[in-house]
Amino acid sequence: MKDRFDLENEIMELHSFISNLDSVAHGVMERDLSQDEIVNVLSGMSVLLELHISKLHDTMSQVFNLDEYNYEDTKRCCR
Repeated sequence: MKDRFDLENEIMELHSFISNLDSVAHGVMERDLSQDEIVNVLSGMSVLLELHISKLHDTMSQVFNLDEYNYEDTKRCCR
């Protein structure tokens, strides 16, 4: 089971996405990336963010006992 430190760590990992976006901006300005390259990079980053958000949501659910990790619901249904 994950705890609040895992949650904090996953939130802090979002800063790496800022760095990646800065790299994309630099590449667009300095390397003259084509529209296809830019769209591919942004689409890939979108998928990465979706996956990270899903992982973050699962960690948050574990930390706060939500959804399938809600022990109170489990206790009620099994009495």
